[in-house]
Formats: sequence, C-alpha cells, structure tokens
Amino acid sequence: MNSFLRDDRMKMIADSVRKNVTVCDVGSDHALIPIYLVASGKNEKAIITDISRDSLEKGIRNVKKEGLSDFIDAYCTDGFQGIVLPDKCDVIIAGMGGELIADIIGAGRQLKNRDVRLILQPMTKPEYLREFLLRNGFSIVKEDKVTASGKIYCVIVCKYTGETGKVDPKEIYLGFGFDRNNETHKNYAKKIISVLSLKRDGIVRSVSADKERLADIENLLDLLSKELDG
Repeated sequence: MNSFLRDDRMKMIADSVRKNVTVCDVGSDHALIPIYLVASGKNEKAIITDISRDSLEKGIRNVKKEGLSDFIDAYCTDGFQGIVLPDKCDVIIAGMGGELIADIIGAGRQLKNRDVRLILQPMTKPEYLREFLLRNGFSIVKEDKVTASGKIYCVIVCKYTGETGKVDPKEIYLGFGFDRNNETHKNYAKKIISVLSLKRDGIVRSVSADKERLADIENLLDLLSKELDG
C-alpha cells in the first residue's frame, strides 16, 4: 500500500489528512496520495483536479487501474472552479510555488469554512505563503519539515478562522513550531539563511544597491541566526 507514496514528503502530506473526510487534491497529477488514502481505508471519498488535461488523465488511469473510479472523482479545472466541496473536507495543494498556492486559495471562497482544512506543501516561497495565510484569516494548525531526495520541504496544515495573526518574521521564514533541537528544522533554517545571504551579497555587488532593502535583509539574517543558535 505504501508503494503509492514515493517518498517521506508524500507520506507526511498523507499523514496530515484527517480520517473519514473527503479529500480534494488540487493539481493531483498521478493522484497517488488520494489513491493511497482511499485504498487504505483512511478516507472513503476523494476528488482530484488538474488544470492540465494530460496530467489529469494520468491520475484517472491510475484510479481506474486500482478499481477506485466509484470513489474518486476527477475534474479538469483551475483550482476549485466548477467544484462543490463538501462541508467537511481536507484540501491538498502540494508541489507548487507558494505564490501560486496563495492565488488558488485566494480564489477559493469555499475554503472559508472552519470544517475545511488545507494541507499545503510549497516548493518555493514558503514565507510568502505563510504571510498570505496570516493576513487572510487562515490560522496555521501545525507545520513540520521533512527531507526527501536530499531536499527539505515544509508541510503546512491550516484552516480558516477569519482571524488575522501577528506577522512574526521568525515564524514567516523559519516556519511555525520551529525547534532548534530538531535536526531537520535546523537544516531548513540553514537553507533559508543561505538563500537570504545570497540575496544580501547580490545587493552588495549591485551598482545601485538598495540600502534600505540591504538593511532589512541584514536585520532579518541577524534575527534568524540568533533563533537558530539559541
């Protein structure tokens, strides 16, 4: 059964889904996580979507192969357009950039439901996504980090509460529930600091350096480094 989950990233996403709720996997592609969840009996019903007809067909073929066509519905659509989500639902949006995930959430009015949870796994710009969530009434329930194929990913679980949270730069960049005693969390922090350091160095080398932006990044680097070192 675990053969559907190709790595620990996919396993963390699947483990984050609640039992006995409908699962909606946006941009599902091969539909491996919904197939695993339904085939294992954790969830009875799933929805897969993809904006690409070719990608969706891959998922549909896999669903048919496993004999799950009666339990997994497929839609070729952009985000949630034309889909009515059940009141109690877990929505997976994974393997996309943080900005695109934010755009999909922003266009999904059905997500503003306290019984709908989002499981998000951004490939880029996780800090953008976290800030978007906080500023738009989504509360982060939990977040964790996982290593797969030599890369570190974050998986964010959140739900709509209508409350706008405080934007803390440490949480925005290092993630919620950062634990400096956790090796994966530490390595994630080091990666973020390394990326910011490269940005700083690029500004320093620039002929028309943005001194204000440079000062902001240096202050942020100092803050994050202190959080990492304790």
